[in-house]
Amino acid sequence: MPQVVRHLTLRELERRYKKAKDPVEKTRFQAVY
Repeated sequence: MPQVVRHLTLRELERRYKKAKDPVEKTRFQAVY
């Protein structure tokens, strides 16, 4: 399960969101982004 990490940049959050294959993980990254 993804974790919120304070040091991730918006660019990194966007990259991880776009790269996520699991729909649940993708939704979580999108919510944090």
